[in-house]
Amino acid sequence: PKATLMVDCEGALCNTMPEDKKRNPFTGLLTEELVCTTGESNESGTLCFEGPWEDTEPNPLDDCQDRKMQYNFCLNRKTLSGRPYKRCCTFVWVDSRGKPQCQFRGIEDGTCEYWLAAYKDSVKGDAYRRIEKELVLNDCKGEMCNEPLDDEL
Repeated sequence: PKATLMVDCEGALCNTMPEDKKRNPFTGLLTEELVCTTGESNESGTLCFEGPWEDTEPNPLDDCQDRKMQYNFCLNRKTLSGRPYKRCCTFVWVDSRGKPQCQFRGIEDGTCEYWLAAYKDSVKGDAYRRIEKELVLNDCKGEMCNEPLDDEL
């Protein structure tokens, strides 16, 4: 199969997703099905704080959807692959250097406790990323419910 270059551009955010629709092969009429599907959910998702940014990140706003941020955190509704967040979490753990770390994020399925157990398992063989003494500080549903400046945390 051959591919055709549809857009050739330079600069940030110049290659937006085309909105072209497929044609019905029998009638020739346009359908509602997009030519380029993204796999992104139509659900808006729950707005969660994610971060904080690392000191080494050259452009932290790249991870912020719609470039929304507050304090040192992104405000995101979906995963990078477009799955909507169902709940917001706040975690604390000790990293491989023995330093306490705090992490805020949204999750698309399950509970924050389950996500944290799966994350710990995924980094257990990595000497630089493994964690211990992990704890869920906040597991909540609702817009911005994992607010970093919440006095109750």
